[in-house]
Amino acid sequence: VYGNSIVDTIYSDTVALLFEDAVIANDGNIVIAGWHGNGYNPTREMWVLKIDTIGNILWSNYVGDSILQSSAFCIQQTYDGGYVIGGYTDTNNNIFKGIIIKTDGTGNQQWEKRLPMGIGFNIFDGIAATPDSGFVFTGNGGDDFNLAHQLVRFTKIDKNGNVQKDTAYNFSSQVNNAGNAIAITQDGGYILCGAYNDANYNYAGLLIKIDSNFDTVWHKLVLNPPYHFNTSASALNNVVVLSDGSIVGAGTSDASVLSNLGMEDYLIKFDSAGNEIWRRYYKLSISGYGDVVYGMNTTSDGGFIICGYTENAGGSDVPFIKTNCLGFVAPPIAAFTDTLGTGYDVKFWNQSQNTDTCYWNWGDGSSIQMI
Repeated sequence: VYGNSIVDTIYSDTVALLFEDAVIANDGNIVIAGWHGNGYNPTREMWVLKIDTIGNILWSNYVGDSILQSSAFCIQQTYDGGYVIGGYTDTNNNIFKGIIIKTDGTGNQQWEKRLPMGIGFNIFDGIAATPDSGFVFTGNGGDDFNLAHQLVRFTKIDKNGNVQKDTAYNFSSQVNNAGNAIAITQDGGYILCGAYNDANYNYAGLLIKIDSNFDTVWHKLVLNPPYHFNTSASALNNVVVLSDGSIVGAGTSDASVLSNLGMEDYLIKFDSAGNEIWRRYYKLSISGYGDVVYGMNTTSDGGFIICGYTENAGGSDVPFIKTNCLGFVAPPIAAFTDTLGTGYDVKFWNQSQNTDTCYWNWGDGSSIQMI
């Protein structure tokens, strides 16, 4: 709970390994999905393994295509104690297609669904369980005419793997949209987050609300200050829906467009209509190096936990950032200066770090909001 490492285990082989997603199993152990192999070639396989709470491997299996390259990007446990995995598999011409795999409780494959969309690259990158024991996925979908044009994909399956909906949403008619994560809303709809860019090299985070009939209710482009294109690139990589219907996303901003600061992480909170409430930035790497956030979730105290990687001169590290419910890593500092203004009014300036909106409590029952 305080961020101290309890288990720190490295798994190695003679080929490359990467863990992409993990889920806490019903028995309290951890099931991980990723890939095993060397780069983008046929040796790269979808990999699922189970470890106990101190990092010992309980079982390990390869699933999916054993001839063409494939990767797993997301995983959830199923109603019967098995697991469902989303990712991609090759089609023998380096055009990746989405694949969904169901395993039993020990990682043995039971069925798979290969679901190509369009002529271009497509994958399943995010997953969420639905109340009917099925699952929804998001990721990239291709269109039927332009190999480079990517769409935000949405796919829903029932608990037996039958496809109930497979569609895509287009907000950039020329280049790329990507879905990175998905969450269920209280009204039976869905929130998707991802990235947007167009032919003019405009980049933004993307947040989409879809209703229970799979129609778009609204979508928002998440830009960085000063809130217009070409100032910095942005992407939303993960999203959660809170109990009050508000939405919190985690993403990465690349400030190198205007400076040499490099990429930094951010948390952003929206109301249920997609209006921004607050935004916090986190920079762990030094100037010129980058930070990228991949994972984010709520914590038992109402705060948030973020993970990803941070670059340094020797390579990269895996950071964990714990915040409170307002996205702060520490309480705002009650420090200020004052000068006598016109008419002998006292003026105060907020000097807290990593704050934009706060309330000053004067101790007499009154308060004032500072922006």
